[in-house]
Amino acid sequence: MNTLPNKLFKRSAVIALLFALLFCIGCNTVTTPNGTSETYGNRLMLATNNTAFYYDGILYWLKDTETISHKLYCIDVSTGEAMPLCGKPECSHDSASCNAYIDSDGRGLVVYGEKLYWISNFSPAMYLWCSDLDGGNRQKVMELDKDTENLTSDSKFMGIYDGKLFRCGCGSLVNEGNPIKSMLLYSQPLQSGSEPTRLYYAENVLRVFSRMSGNKLYFAIIRSDFGLELCVCDMDSGEVEVLYSDSNSEYDAQDLLAIDDRLILHGSGIAVYVYSITDGSLTTIGKEGCEYDYVTDSKLYDVVSRGYYRLYDMDGELISDGAIDPPGFADGNYYTHYIGCVDDTMYFMFLVYPQSNGQISLSPPQESIAAFNTETLEWSLVFDDRE
Repeated sequence: MNTLPNKLFKRSAVIALLFALLFCIGCNTVTTPNGTSETYGNRLMLATNNTAFYYDGILYWLKDTETISHKLYCIDVSTGEAMPLCGKPECSHDSASCNAYIDSDGRGLVVYGEKLYWISNFSPAMYLWCSDLDGGNRQKVMELDKDTENLTSDSKFMGIYDGKLFRCGCGSLVNEGNPIKSMLLYSQPLQSGSEPTRLYYAENVLRVFSRMSGNKLYFAIIRSDFGLELCVCDMDSGEVEVLYSDSNSEYDAQDLLAIDDRLILHGSGIAVYVYSITDGSLTTIGKEGCEYDYVTDSKLYDVVSRGYYRLYDMDGELISDGAIDPPGFADGNYYTHYIGCVDDTMYFMFLVYPQSNGQISLSPPQESIAAFNTETLEWSLVFDDRE
């Protein structure tokens, strides 16, 4: 019998009833109240190709499997209760017929209008899919233009606002035999047969990162020469404005956060860049001999070594340091990958690769998720995938 976490099941039932009374949301045509944003605050790293999304106490996560498929899980981060997001009664969750399996790289994952959306790459076509938050009622929303999608194939961002899909990322073009790295931001109504609208395009791009906040979509372009451009798209009008541009200095980052009136570039391990939307200034946080890997709303986190961290305030002053030691991982036989933060809690994926005769196997690693509370400085295990 397929049973969901009680918290998720009860919440979905109540919210579904309220939404049915207020307005109708379908998958082929999504209707929302005029001027109402259905974007949700999400501090998870989008450099992870949106394979994780946090919403209302639940972490939705696309987990690797031994095949091309990903397996979609829902995890109650307060209890650690986790299960495949299937929604099928009597499903054993061990075959491709399970709704939790997504037969593609599963690019993109986002909650909108109490539905979960993702993109699957079924050759030769690409599709946007959605399901209820319990995994049931899976539907194909619309086919996506593959030529347009090819320009967003790296550093993928997916968001939905006011009934429109927004995609932003990098891709490669070939011009007279020469590859050109470019970026594209486009939007498309959530309706079968709709066409994409290209909102912004640039060439000679190394990386691009995006983040939605209210009716704005902010994105940062790292140029091939490590120059920086910060831009904003008004998602109501589709108009794009360049907020900041500097081609005379070298910048690098892996992610963009939009917090209050600040845009924060982080993830490079070298420095953190903070742009003030209010006055247009850009501040670099960095000290000789210090590295800042990741940022929460108010703190800087540095991975000193595989088993040791340092925590700083936003001025770069040391708050604390200590061991990276969620339960069961004290031996250091793991690799970590930062997922993102929710309020004061940071989430990390802990990867344990199978070994044979002392050699690391090419099989998919065991993926567990740990949480680090930056206020209490305590580690906890949210999801344990180890045998």
